[in-house]
Amino acid sequence: MPKVSIIVPVYKTEKYLPRCIESILAQTFTDFELLIINDGSTDNSGKICDDYAQNDSRIVVMHKENGGASSARNLGLNVATGEWVMFVDSDDYLSNKYLSAFPLEINHDIEIAGMQMMFNNYTSSPKQLKLYNEKDFSNFFNEVFSNPYITSPCAKVYKRSILDNFKIRFDEKIKITEDTLFTMNYLLNSKSIYLIPNNGYYYRNPENIANKYRQNVDCMYYNLTKLSKAVVLLSNKFNFDASKIIQGISQFHYSCFSSNLELLSDEDAIKEWKKFRKYNLRQYRFRMTFKEYIYQFLCIYFPKLFYVKMRNRLNN
Repeated sequence: MPKVSIIVPVYKTEKYLPRCIESILAQTFTDFELLIINDGSTDNSGKICDDYAQNDSRIVVMHKENGGASSARNLGLNVATGEWVMFVDSDDYLSNKYLSAFPLEINHDIEIAGMQMMFNNYTSSPKQLKLYNEKDFSNFFNEVFSNPYITSPCAKVYKRSILDNFKIRFDEKIKITEDTLFTMNYLLNSKSIYLIPNNGYYYRNPENIANKYRQNVDCMYYNLTKLSKAVVLLSNKFNFDASKIIQGISQFHYSCFSSNLELLSDEDAIKEWKKFRKYNLRQYRFRMTFKEYIYQFLCIYFPKLFYVKMRNRLNN
């Protein structure tokens, strides 16, 4: 049984995939299996995966119909055999000593490192080694949970026994911040968290980021319901203030909703605002100026009279 199962979901990343795979195979820590899930790629990604698998017995390639990153990661989790599980996105890559920095022999439930964002040279990482036990979890959520390296499924190792025993998987209905929900469900069943100042994970901003972070009201309602419930469960168990985290998550989803409105016709945008009212999404108290608050209020309650008129004014 390998020490670590590395799961790489792949979808049309032929330009970056060789660098990702080679950076994993070049690790100084070698006790791992590499599970590459080709999620219905229509470019040469599938062939690239198969070519590498022919030359290294640690690589297992699975091909499936396109279902999104969550379904690909779940397939990897279902077949993983390692004691620990790590996720790497197929357009990212690792420094060759990245895996070696994790103290896998120590009995932590999750070990969290950092990452370097290649699109703006920003480093998001723990500043120092730090261990949180259950009694300290309130400090963890208050101090560092909002950081990108915490909510991403990447740049960390998970115990497979916890993932399997508590049936923790990615929610395939959520397309935005599904990684945050996965991480929260895992932390809910954890007793120790170890932070490691290791910046050897190189994260590349996706080229379709503008389209990635758009969502309609139905998705927004489902996502916020699931995420806020998970935050409340965590706060009840570990005694921290959930409101700040829920507001941050809600704010991001509201931005994705607003971005999606720009693509819609007036008629469809009005339907979205009516659903916004139906689902009572104002309960999340999005952070905004008084002017933005009034604008939202008028769009929700008088969409046909107000929204179209404002949109026409902005477009002229």
